[in-house]
Amino acid sequence: MPKTAILLLAHGSPENVADVPEYMKYVTGGRGVPETVVLEVQHRYGLIGISPLRCHTVGQQNGVQRESGLPTYIGMRNWHPFISDTIQQMMKEGVEHCVALCLAPQNSRTSVGMYRKALMEKELPFTVDFVESWHDHPGLIEAFVENYRAGYDLAKREFGGDMPTLFTAHSVPERTITEGDPYEAQTRETASLVAKKLGLKAEDWHFAFQSQGMSGGTWLGPTVEATLEQFARNGVKAVFFQPIGFVCDHVEVLYDIDIGFREFAGKLGIKIWRAESLNNSVAFAKAIADIVRTRLKAGVSAPKL
Repeated sequence: MPKTAILLLAHGSPENVADVPEYMKYVTGGRGVPETVVLEVQHRYGLIGISPLRCHTVGQQNGVQRESGLPTYIGMRNWHPFISDTIQQMMKEGVEHCVALCLAPQNSRTSVGMYRKALMEKELPFTVDFVESWHDHPGLIEAFVENYRAGYDLAKREFGGDMPTLFTAHSVPERTITEGDPYEAQTRETASLVAKKLGLKAEDWHFAFQSQGMSGGTWLGPTVEATLEQFARNGVKAVFFQPIGFVCDHVEVLYDIDIGFREFAGKLGIKIWRAESLNNSVAFAKAIADIVRTRLKAGVSAPKL
């Protein structure tokens, strides 16, 4: 049998403030970045101390390898270990086939599409089955539900009562949706499936897009800020967040939610709590292992671009 492996693809993140300028060049494909943008990103990373994204991704790698029994690798698009370096490592270790999966459950050309291109644009020394999306996998939904219940129970005790839930996902430019990108529909479906599994009533949960980009153009909404303002007008005093577009802690969670939105909400008289990110969730690792087993049984390889 050919040596089969799993390749987890991720965005990548610098682990200290000093690396932010170099990291931003990878994010923009080498295009120049205004100094004001670099300084703002450095400021945000400085406030959260150190980005744990790589650490959590390694933890997820170990979890998936444990649950699947297959050698599991990670490749980052914008930071170390880069996808190209991981491919070389896999080749040296004799991998002949891999199931590649992005640690972004919902498919957007601005994320998954770029990871796929970075992986498939060069001649590969092994065959690849590329998972396009897995936003509705029952194991993923269960992992979100598990963390939600633990976080909401604590929030309810601290607040002294129930509160509405706000599911969030990273925004993308509106033009990507109008051009046929499935991302918006998939993020909303993930949220809906989690809410259904939890037994939430329609009036008890809401959905918003966060972390709109600093570049020009219109980004997908509704925004978290506008949603919080509506909550305030309705007399809401507490909100429970669960970001369902992310699978581990990084700056969009640790800064945008834990610092930025908490401060914004506080000015409106609203307190916020958040579900823990999936990070090293066992249920999450089992979900990915199940996806891989299913794909291997199907025996599909992705065509080259």
